Amino acid sequence: MKQLFLSVLVTLISVACFAQSPLALTEKQVNAGFGLYGKGTSFMVGMDFGIMENITAGGELALRSKTNAFLGGKIKYNGFGLGANMNYHFGNLFNLDSKIDVYGGLNLNYFRWNTDIVDTSGNPTNYIGKLDYSSGLGIDLQIGGRYFFTDKFGVNLELGGMSYSGGKVGITYKF
Repeated sequence: MKQLFLSVLVTLISVACFAQSPLALTEKQVNAGFGLYGKGTSFMVGMDFGIMENITAGGELALRSKTNAFLGGKIKYNGFGLGANMNYHFGNLFNLDSKIDVYGGLNLNYFRWNTDIVDTSGNPTNYIGKLDYSSGLGIDLQIGGRYFFTDKFGVNLELGGMSYSGGKVGITYKF
């Protein structure tokens, strides 16, 4: 098993060293979009950096808020997330068109959210409660893709990933 793992690792590194990267070492890309999640839609912004052929590393910030009616009152969810990611881009491995970027990788993330439950009957003393939650550090997997309309501008879709979103959709700008 150890030899198989090392063989796959050496093969991936070899392919990465001899292929063209979708994001060159001097390039960066900014991503912005919306995360899809049961307790509200997240707004996300992040940046990726080319660090090796076909490998990027980046970071992301997410904010989420949602309010629902609850037993004569309301329940409000607020969340904040930070993440770091590393992705392998498969375009050269699968000989994809340069407008298509398919990737997969790992991320390390932290998410904090709070829930306020308040009575909206008009009585300010009827505050029901508050719950704070912190995820601690988590490791997740993601897979995603981008389609570039120009050399610099594209759209993206990602599944999995950060603990504050089951998936996300947005735009990407390279510079």
